[in-house]
Parts: sequence; C-alpha cells; structure tokens
Amino acid sequence: MTTKFGDKGKTYIVGGFVLSKHHPRVKAYGTADELASFIGYTLSKISKDEDLKDIASILKKIQNHIFILAGDLARLMKPSDAEKKRVSSKMIDWLEELEEKYLAELEPLEDFILPGGSEPASLMHILRTVARRCEREIVELMSFENINENCLIYMNRLSDLFFILARIINKRKGIKDEIVNWEE
Repeated sequence: MTTKFGDKGKTYIVGGFVLSKHHPRVKAYGTADELASFIGYTLSKISKDEDLKDIASILKKIQNHIFILAGDLARLMKPSDAEKKRVSSKMIDWLEELEEKYLAELEPLEDFILPGGSEPASLMHILRTVARRCEREIVELMSFENINENCLIYMNRLSDLFFILARIINKRKGIKDEIVNWEE
C-alpha cells in the first residue's frame, strides 16, 4: 500500500494523528517492530533445533508481546487511559519467572562476556542489543509524553532474558562463554 504521505517525512499514528518520522514515538515503536523482525529471523534459525524448542516457543510468545507493546507506543495516551494499557504486569511477571528458571541452570558470572559463541546465541545477543535500544527510545519518549510505563519495564526485563538465553544456548551447545580479556 502506497499513500505517498511518508514521502514528506510524516506518518500517521493510531487515532489519525500526524507525526514526523523522527519523532521519539515513531522511533520507539519502529525499533519494537525491528525487534519483532529479528525475533522472526532468529526463529527461522532455531525452530527445528530440538535442543532449543523451549526457547523457540518463548520467542514466539515474545514476538506477539512486542506487537502489543508497539501498539501501546504507537498511540497517544492521557493519564486517564489506564484501562487502555495493553502491556501488563502479568507479561512482566512471565519474563521474570523465565529469568529465574534459566538463571538457575547457569553458573554466576564474575566478569563480562563477549557476545558470540554459537549462531543462535549470537542472535540472542543481537536481540538483546536491539531491545536495549528500544528501551532507551522508550525512556526518551517518556521524558515528554505519557505512555504505559509497563512498556519500559517489559523491555528492560526482556533484554535481561535475551542475555540469559544466549548463555543457556551456548551451554546447551557445549560452548563456553568467552570472558573479556582486559589485558589486550
């Protein structure tokens, strides 16, 4: 579908409002969309891997959550719009439960690790960094507009979970996390 409206650097958001494409709201929900796409790519790489079936299932649910989150970011909210918040504390609780479950399988980290290892773990690190960027863009948006604060909390927990899952994947693949060499 081509409207040619975007040719002038403008876009419509939910409710028919017009914003510049460089507006923090557009950047935040655009990065959420980018994250959902990278999740789709990651799923295409891991969905047939028996060792990662549980992680593929988690990613599919997260991908759906990201669309819900982008919907919250794409619309203007008044303080009275509390009932319209779609990213819920229940969704955040689910991420926290997953973090606890998978952290219990890992040795505690005592230093920074380099992103990498297996291809699926490397993809998790990419997901983590895109989620972190989205989180920063949400913070910027929150500095001058009212949005569902659960969006920020969800994205923060999500980037943590991606880090944990990267480590889990490398462990399952028999690959040790590589510690940063501070001497070089």
